[in-house]
Amino acid sequence: SFVAETLIEALDQLKAAYERYHEDPQFRAEFALHDRVGAVGAAGPAEKLARDIIAAANEMDLGERIEDGAGLKEFDIAHVLDLKVDSMSVEFEQKTVYLTLNGSIDPTFDGASVKAAQGTTIPINGLRISSAGEVQMKGGWPTLPQKASFTAAGIFKLDVSQFSFGTEPAAAGAPVRQWAGFSGTLDLDKLGGTAKFDQLKFSWNKPSSPSPSLQDMGIKASVKGVDARFERKGIITFQGKLDSFDNATQCGFSGHLDIDLEKLGISTDADVVVGRATDTDLGGCGPQAPNTYKFFYVDLDMYKESGIPVFGNVALYGLSGLFGNNISPDVYAFNSPLDWYDAYRTSTNVLQGNPAPWKTNKGTFALGVGALLGTQSDHGYSANIKAGLMMASPGPVVLLTGRGNILKKPSALNDPSASRPLFEATAIYDNSNNKTTFLANLGVFFEKPDANSGTVSKGDLVDLSATSELYANLSDSGDWHFYLGEKTPETRRVRAEIARLLEGNSYLMIDPNSIGFGAQIGYDSAPNWQFGPLGVHLAAQMGFDLALSRRPNQVWGDVDLSGDVALKAFKVGVDLSANADLNYESPTPFDLKGDFDVKLKLPKPLPSPHATVTLQWSKQRPIPPPDAIVREAMLEDPLSHGSVSIGVAHAASGVPALTAANLCAAGVTANCQAPIVPIYEKPVIAFDRNVNDATGLARLPDKPATGSESVGSNSTWTFNLDSVHYMAAPKASASG
Repeated sequence: SFVAETLIEALDQLKAAYERYHEDPQFRAEFALHDRVGAVGAAGPAEKLARDIIAAANEMDLGERIEDGAGLKEFDIAHVLDLKVDSMSVEFEQKTVYLTLNGSIDPTFDGASVKAAQGTTIPINGLRISSAGEVQMKGGWPTLPQKASFTAAGIFKLDVSQFSFGTEPAAAGAPVRQWAGFSGTLDLDKLGGTAKFDQLKFSWNKPSSPSPSLQDMGIKASVKGVDARFERKGIITFQGKLDSFDNATQCGFSGHLDIDLEKLGISTDADVVVGRATDTDLGGCGPQAPNTYKFFYVDLDMYKESGIPVFGNVALYGLSGLFGNNISPDVYAFNSPLDWYDAYRTSTNVLQGNPAPWKTNKGTFALGVGALLGTQSDHGYSANIKAGLMMASPGPVVLLTGRGNILKKPSALNDPSASRPLFEATAIYDNSNNKTTFLANLGVFFEKPDANSGTVSKGDLVDLSATSELYANLSDSGDWHFYLGEKTPETRRVRAEIARLLEGNSYLMIDPNSIGFGAQIGYDSAPNWQFGPLGVHLAAQMGFDLALSRRPNQVWGDVDLSGDVALKAFKVGVDLSANADLNYESPTPFDLKGDFDVKLKLPKPLPSPHATVTLQWSKQRPIPPPDAIVREAMLEDPLSHGSVSIGVAHAASGVPALTAANLCAAGVTANCQAPIVPIYEKPVIAFDRNVNDATGLARLPDKPATGSESVGSNSTWTFNLDSVHYMAAPKASASG
């Protein structure tokens, strides 16, 4: 941590005073009586040094000036703390002067509702200030020789066991902030419990005047972690965790609560996030920062183990609710809604993570409800399902979620630490961003034994996972896809593993222009089989990929076969491996290629033969020009989101120039009349293909990964929209 630049001159004066006296014989003789770095005396040259030290300390903008008479020295930081100095010492290390203060601190923290118990002070031993501007406590967070007590909000008692003091590095244009921190326990006797807190910090702006106002000080509180627990035996048990967070655009507190009403057989847990946010990273997000707004989020789950009968053999085991203000789900920041759902259900602070499942957004709100149902006869063990409905505005965005299990307790669906349930499902209706879309995901996850089995590692017998995705742009019938697994990354494929030996995966991907399908199956005996001194390793794999494209008309295929056999005894081994790879592509270009590789690894000094054979048949053809990629051009009203379609002239139409007469003659403008539209309407161009858009006017297919398309094995089409030009043309007839 660092001291403001205004302190440097004072500390330079301190350094000069030290250099003046540390070689003076009379001073050295007197100073030796105080063990060289002990308390400064008040006689002879040492008295002059003490006065110089005090003068330097008075330049630190700490409020009241230090008295330079004999006895106790006192000064304060307005609205924050009072410091009593019992002794000061000076050390000189590697051309750096250190001023060390020893004494006691009485915190005040006006406006923070924290008061010291009568007669309570916090001893400090080693508050160091260097001539380089650094401030620190010796030992970082030293343990106090005895606990110091305070009251919070006039109710709770704080017992402090550690204390520290420092300065925060200032961001560009931001004021320097100092802080004092505590660690200890919070006595909740009136509630029947206690709480531990780690690094509870109070920070404030470095005083800019001798008597700054409370508002100028900008006192803020933060905490690294609080764990609280209290109970009334047989009636209620409460556990809670609280943390603070502070970054460039968001600051506040997040907490998790567990409440168990034992007599009613009801348990409740809640996640709460509250704070302030800003849409810019300038000035931070504190109450004094410009353009900030408050946000609030609460997610509540209630569970009753015995259940409430609903109908037949179905019982209600839980209810859930969610509310968020100026905060909304950020589903599209994830690869799939299932990934978002998994991050959301396991997070205690939904604003943290990379990416975070929620984001602050001024003017938005979210509301959700849910229910947990299961079989009644066995307390939900045979089958249980948790379903939720969430709505977010503006949009609206409607989100349906569900997860379910068989042969597990319903409570596992509320436990973020439990393994993924048997199935998860999400469905999103999104009417934002000037289009209406529907996106649904279904995931199935099965493993035996599961994470709760203690005898065998989970999934050692069977491990199965499969995900599917259906997307449709309801504003564009040509924009949709269906995925059963995905080609890349391989972790998103439909995957099955049996006994950790046999593994397979597959995928099926369909969209309006292409179909892709692939599968792999493999066996690996690792770790090696052992037959006495002989170790045996076997591995084999077979896989294929197939893709059919309509735009352009093309077929791709790949088949891969590989195998490996290894024998090893007495540290001597032989390894035989073979691989065959067959690639096919047609019709433009036509290419059939096979690569075959065999390798025998023998013990040294024997040579290890290796052979590779490549066979290829190919026929190159001229690459055709790309199809017209513009589907439609529109003028869109940014207020009503209505649009007027306008004509599109492609190079293939034979239009020599985009003049009113030529467009009319080509039939691009209906009845030779351009549409009459307000001047504020924005042009929007809908493309059939992925385009690198530098204008912000393109409407592209969903999830455009790139603006390039492969054509054959060595050619690529790249589509770029660099600029859009507006042209005014006089009204003209077909004759010109």
